[in-house]
Amino acid sequence: MTKEKVKNIILFLFVYVVFLLAWLFLFDIGADEIWVYGFSHNIRVGLVPYRDFNMVVTPLFPFLLSLPLNISDNILFFHLGSALIPAILFFLLRKRDSTGAWLFIFLLLFQPPTYNTLALMFLFILLELETKKEDTEFWIGLLLGLIFLTKQSIGLCL
Repeated sequence: MTKEKVKNIILFLFVYVVFLLAWLFLFDIGADEIWVYGFSHNIRVGLVPYRDFNMVVTPLFPFLLSLPLNISDNILFFHLGSALIPAILFFLLRKRDSTGAWLFIFLLLFQPPTYNTLALMFLFILLELETKKEDTEFWIGLLLGLIFLTKQSIGLCL
């Protein structure tokens, strides 16, 4: 493994752990987190959104966060899964602007884990795909669909 890859892995783990610890210990669990955790729990136990339980948000974020709940159904594993999103987002931002990425992630630290963070991550992946010269139409279409399933207002505009 090259020195750069090791540095990137350590940096990824650092950002991941910072978000995990901040969301677990520094800030109180808010209403949005409880709602999304409840939606994710319901999906994990086999209930169908909109039919078996009411949900106002689009289903992709609770579906993704129901995956770590299969290991253990508690708020810790909910946060373990949700801390991956800002860590990935940090690396997408870091490719474009290193200083701005640190500032943006610092501001994002005070946000609870919501579907807005996931939509923002998808948006930056979309921007990255748009700048490539390769054949990316399929991936762009797939990403637009995922953005729509994450937040309809952004997906409709895109």
